[in-house]
Amino acid sequence: MKKNVLVLLFVAATSVAMHAQSFGVKTGLSLAKITDDSSSKTRTGFVGGVYTNFNLGESFSIQPELLYSAQGSKFSSDGYNGKIIFDYLTLPIMFQYAVVDGLYLQAGPQIGFVVKDTTEVEGLGSIDTSDSLKLLGEKLNTFDFGFNFGAGYKTNFGLNFDARYNLGLNDIIKNVKGKNQVIQLTVGYDIVKPK
Repeated sequence: MKKNVLVLLFVAATSVAMHAQSFGVKTGLSLAKITDDSSSKTRTGFVGGVYTNFNLGESFSIQPELLYSAQGSKFSSDGYNGKIIFDYLTLPIMFQYAVVDGLYLQAGPQIGFVVKDTTEVEGLGSIDTSDSLKLLGEKLNTFDFGFNFGAGYKTNFGLNFDARYNLGLNDIIKNVKGKNQVIQLTVGYDIVKPK
């Protein structure tokens, strides 16, 4: 099932990219934590992928993206330190509004699918998070829905800078309070530039 979804997302992204005004790659820093968990600390990770951009008018555009996003959190509990790794393949759809030349505000929904779920504890090694949740009678929610908002700047030569906040809207573990909370800082480059 997960492989079918990934193939479908790839085919859709390729098709969209062929009709876009611009197409590019982006990479950067992901600062993630889990809400409603007092032991949760920020996990620093990687975010990267591809994007396309379509002009909707003089000041508006829409930018679908396909990103790999390292999320989860670090924790410290009962003398143990570790990190909960929830890495996602995400599909944000950002609506952008140009405030002045180059500078834009953005907002939009995002869906994500878990591609890696591991818990690492210092001195104890790593375990599969979904397997450990089964022992506790809980289940990992492999689908994530969230909402992004932020701002960015596009240069005339194709380089762009983006800052956004992603607020997860559904719990990571079913029936347990705790949502994704992610800040992403990225640099992108238009491989195919707007005409």
